[in-house]
Amino acid sequence: ERVLRAEEPGAAKALWTDLVAGRYGRAVAGAAVEHLRRYGDRAAGDLKLEQPTPRQRPWMLLDMVRPLVSQGRTVAASRAEERRVRQETEQALRLACRGRTRRLVLRGLASALRWCVKAREDTRFCRTELYGLSRRVFYRLGAELAEGGHIDSADDVIDLTAHEVLGAFEGTLPGSDLRGLVASRRADREHYATLPEPSARQVTTADTALSAPRPLATTNASGDDSEVLHGLASCGGVVRARAKVVLRPSVPPEECRDRILIARETDPGWLFLMTVAKGLVVERGTLLSHTAITGRLLGVPTVVAVRDAISRIPDGAWVELDGSAGTVRVLDGAGP
Repeated sequence: ERVLRAEEPGAAKALWTDLVAGRYGRAVAGAAVEHLRRYGDRAAGDLKLEQPTPRQRPWMLLDMVRPLVSQGRTVAASRAEERRVRQETEQALRLACRGRTRRLVLRGLASALRWCVKAREDTRFCRTELYGLSRRVFYRLGAELAEGGHIDSADDVIDLTAHEVLGAFEGTLPGSDLRGLVASRRADREHYATLPEPSARQVTTADTALSAPRPLATTNASGDDSEVLHGLASCGGVVRARAKVVLRPSVPPEECRDRILIARETDPGWLFLMTVAKGLVVERGTLLSHTAITGRLLGVPTVVAVRDAISRIPDGAWVELDGSAGTVRVLDGAGP
């Protein structure tokens, strides 16, 4: 319960300190430390140097698990749900496919597909771990540069290239004004953050290759009906809830609880936001994209490749999501 109340500034950090010190039991402390050791590099935006991870700020884990605790979710319940879904799917397969040989072939293909998806996700996690090691190295080098007065803080390394950081130690860096370079790069980065997102798809032809690219028309536009958006149906089910528009995955997971998550796209770092959402809608993706696969794993209605979802679905609006039809309907404030 204290985890759920730890929302005031500094409370999560103090709670984490008490937790790993064994105040709530050695078993809990050991589990928390072990989880941090194995998965501390996994976080929202974990492939971006500027995004902190639990390895750097362990108390972030409390914000991640808070919505799951408030919903009463447990590992045992999740495994039971997985068994139930599998049994229902097996029953549906027996009814739809009477031939025993065909069922064996389908089961074999499904097993191979599961293995391939697992291999892909394991590879992604290894990539996250490798990048986490690189992050720790560069932040340590940044701390050394800050201590030497070359930059203001260790965080300034996010505006330097690897060659520039290493060159500062190897003596191969032309010039020595790293602080001025950081300031210039930071100003450019903050300016770019204010620019609109580019079109998800662009195309040029032979006679216009040197001209500005133009957006590629997609088939998921909603036509004349401005209240209904269309995309690729990725996980069946109908749900009605308020929309939560998320541009960056650094928002607290609690803000996405029982909402329909609206985003441009997702990656494994978004998982703690996705597990507490009632539905998923993204502007980009295919039936084999991260959002689509995760939606099916979680069993929540999901639609991907919804054009202009970010700009057309207001944050907080009531939305009806049909994961089977691939439609998203804005309900003009109507409740459930």
